[in-house]
Amino acid sequence: MLVDVFAVPYDSGHRDTRMGNGPAHLLASGVFDGARTLGAKVTVRTYEGPPNMLRAEAQSAFDIQRWLAERVTESRLGDALPIALAGNCMAALGMFAGLRAAKRKPPVICWFDAHGDFNTPETTEGGYLDGMALAVVAGKCWTRVAQSVPGFKPVAEESVAMFGTRNLDPLERTALNASGIHWRRTSRKPEPSGDALLALRQRSADVYLHVDLDALDESEGRVNQYSSPGGLTHARLVELVREIASTFRVVGMAITAYDPSVDPDGRIPPVVREIVDAIVTSASR
Repeated sequence: MLVDVFAVPYDSGHRDTRMGNGPAHLLASGVFDGARTLGAKVTVRTYEGPPNMLRAEAQSAFDIQRWLAERVTESRLGDALPIALAGNCMAALGMFAGLRAAKRKPPVICWFDAHGDFNTPETTEGGYLDGMALAVVAGKCWTRVAQSVPGFKPVAEESVAMFGTRNLDPLERTALNASGIHWRRTSRKPEPSGDALLALRQRSADVYLHVDLDALDESEGRVNQYSSPGGLTHARLVELVREIASTFRVVGMAITAYDPSVDPDGRIPPVVREIVDAIVTSASR
């Protein structure tokens, strides 16, 4: 089995800062050692970006997505499994576009995140671009520049299920409630029912798995400055990943938003290794 890892060490347009430090740290922590033991051939490529150029956050974000989309398409056409390690969730745009370009029928999306990432410039309270990632993938905003990403067409809302979602801006919650996205509307159980996976399975056998690690409850370990209570346990996160991998064919995955500076005990990399091992084991069958 071939696994192509695409490391994107950027956070909000800045390299090797905050969550931009996550990809290199995860790689150094051996999160793919288990995959290699399982027989996978793992290659790693890192987005370097143009040197000595000051770029706006949005410009940087979409430059990255164009680079990522092209390489994800090449990876899939070469029968490899593309996995992005990225600072920000906007990597979903490049991943989804690349997967869609490689096959006529798009995959569904299983989205793990404490946050909805379903804001637009008109609904956001903080102006955080990465809080719009899923809205961009769904065609709700930044539509013109998103079209410059090779292979991109918006995902249907009914093809998305969200897990661990609990921290939403008020207008973002309103937008999600009005959408066709499958998600649990109470923080007591921040995951949709099993019926959601069955509904997605009727739309496609392929899935793009997006794992923002702050879907985890903060008691399981601090992932980034946005970690919060009410999330998934480590065991439940891995269990859900295995369930998804047994229900669908995982054709691509992104693991995002890890800031090693807030995890001095190193509790998060072993979780990531379990996720990777679960996906590689399923894909090798």
